[in-house]
Amino acid sequence: MPPSTSFKDYESYGVAPQHIHKSKLQHKRAVFLLGKELADALGGTDELSNAHKISTRLGELAKKGTKSPLAPPTPG
Repeated sequence: MPPSTSFKDYESYGVAPQHIHKSKLQHKRAVFLLGKELADALGGTDELSNAHKISTRLGELAKKGTKSPLAPPTPG
């Protein structure tokens, strides 16, 4: 993985696998965010590449999760 690869969205979301007190919905969104950023890191810049399509779809799914009545977790 190149050193410039960053998982800012996933890390700033604040839900990690060991956070067992977080909701299933929050964990699901965290997985979508991580998947999106992994697909980006694998070369998701070309609009016709499968990695870009996967990244776009996972980004949509992550955003869809924010429409729930649960607020995103607060840092800390």
